[in-house]
Amino acid sequence: MVELSFASEAEFPRQRFDAKAPKWMANVANIEVPAIKYEQGRARHYIEYCSGTLLKSAKTSQPRFMISAWHCVEHYQDLSRDLTVYFPHSQSRHKAYRARLVDSGGSISSDWALLKLSDSPSSAHLAGLTLMTTDKNQPATAAGFALALPNGRQHLSFDDSCEANGENEWTRCTTSKGASGGPIVQIHQSMAGIVGVISQGDSQAFTISFPSARLPQRWRGAFGAKLL
Repeated sequence: MVELSFASEAEFPRQRFDAKAPKWMANVANIEVPAIKYEQGRARHYIEYCSGTLLKSAKTSQPRFMISAWHCVEHYQDLSRDLTVYFPHSQSRHKAYRARLVDSGGSISSDWALLKLSDSPSSAHLAGLTLMTTDKNQPATAAGFALALPNGRQHLSFDDSCEANGENEWTRCTTSKGASGGPIVQIHQSMAGIVGVISQGDSQAFTISFPSARLPQRWRGAFGAKLL
C-alpha cells in the first residue's frame, strides 16, 4: 500500500473484530508472501504481509479462490515457495493454508491478484463473498489486518464509515499497511459483496481501491453472480 503518512494507534479509528462483528468478516484472511527485492545487485528476501478475501464460487460450495492486490505479489518471484494464508476468525484459525498465484492485473493501476488455495477451508462460516459493483449511495466497510495495531496480524480491523467518491476512491475510510488486498464490502439485499480491493491510502481517511466491476470478465463470471 502506498501511504502518505502513518497513523499511530491512538489516531487510528478502526474497529477491531469481536463477537458482534458481521459474520462475513471470517472470510477475510491474512496473507504472507515470500518476496525478493534486488538492491545494489543483491537479493533481499523478506515476507510481504497483506490481506485477502475468500471468493464465493458460482459452481461449487467448496471455495478455493481468493482475491488480493497485485502489489502484494509484485516481488513474489520464487514460485517454488507457496504463499501462506490464515483465517484468524474462523473455526480453522490455526490452520496455515498454502496458496499459489493464478492471475493478476500486473500493475498498480490494475491492482488485483487471484490466488488459489491448496484445499478448501473446512469451516462452515467460510463460504466466501461474491463480487458486486459499487452502489455510490450506500456506505461501505474496509477490512484488513493492519500492521499499525497491536496484534494486527491476528485480529482483523475495519472501518464501516467509508463513503464512495467516484469509482475507486473512498473518503472517511481508514486503511493502512497490511490491509492491502483486503475487501471493500457493501450490503445488498442482506448479502455482503466485495465492491473493491484495497490498494492505496493515507492511513487517515482516504483509500483507493481496485473496483470489482473492472476485473476481467472471466473472473467476474466465476465469482460475480450478484453483480448489480
